[in-house]
Amino acid sequence: MSGLADERHSLILNYFPNYTVRNTATPEDGGFLIYGNFMIHDGPDLISNTMWGAAGCVEVMGEMGFNRLKQFIYDLSGSNNTDIEKALVELVAEKKLYIIIEKAKRPSLIPIE
Repeated sequence: MSGLADERHSLILNYFPNYTVRNTATPEDGGFLIYGNFMIHDGPDLISNTMWGAAGCVEVMGEMGFNRLKQFIYDLSGSNNTDIEKALVELVAEKKLYIIIEKAKRPSLIPIE
């Protein structure tokens, strides 16, 4: 099991505007680094989409969900930079993006017979 199941309060360490999801194609690039290799990035548009696989990252679901999250963060930031990607890089570099992850129960593993 991997992932961030424990409660976590921390600064976002980095924002990578050119990050691409590794296991499937998506038009929503970018990723916020939380800890180690764990990130916040795009996730499936629908929960029934079986082409996705999570390895512990926080995946933002819904049609254009990750882009909507980035826009929301940008709108709250008050940045004067008109390039949203550059503004997010600056916001994180200035240590102004903080995250609180609530505790999540890890799923039990049931052996397949």
